[in-house]
Amino acid sequence: MRQARYTGIAGRLGSPSYYLLTPLGFRMLHGNDARPHSKYAFKAIGVGRQQHTYALAEFIIATLRSAHQFQIPVLDFFRENTLRLQVGRERLLPDCAFSLMQDGREYHFVVEIDCGTEPIRSVRSVHAWQRKVELYEALAAQSPGRFRVLVLTTRNHRRLDAILGLVV
Repeated sequence: MRQARYTGIAGRLGSPSYYLLTPLGFRMLHGNDARPHSKYAFKAIGVGRQQHTYALAEFIIATLRSAHQFQIPVLDFFRENTLRLQVGRERLLPDCAFSLMQDGREYHFVVEIDCGTEPIRSVRSVHAWQRKVELYEALAAQSPGRFRVLVLTTRNHRRLDAILGLVV
């Protein structure tokens, strides 16, 4: 592991640190023949992605701590961009996905973090929220089981209202 700092995020005590897995650490965890999930696996987080990565990490930690506190098993956790949801010729890569087990039932969640960098509506951008909502609705229509999309916005209620307005 090696330590790095978020540069665009400051808290009460300054910029928080995060830790990067090294190639040696990866081999120790997964074996010599394992391949990392991306070519960026051991690189520092770029400034443009730091707020998103930090918000996602905070959500994951809070969710896992709460599940542990209430003894709710977390199943099938997928880290950012590792679950590929095929919708026709397109695919969705959620920020994370997981299932919770409660009273013998599984509840499936995909998570999308919004830091205000993607447009709400756009005919050109494949990253627009309008397109994501359309794809998630198409996925729900073709999926045999139910799932919930958790949209977490780091901006304000107006932006969240605009995203939710796409669903109605």
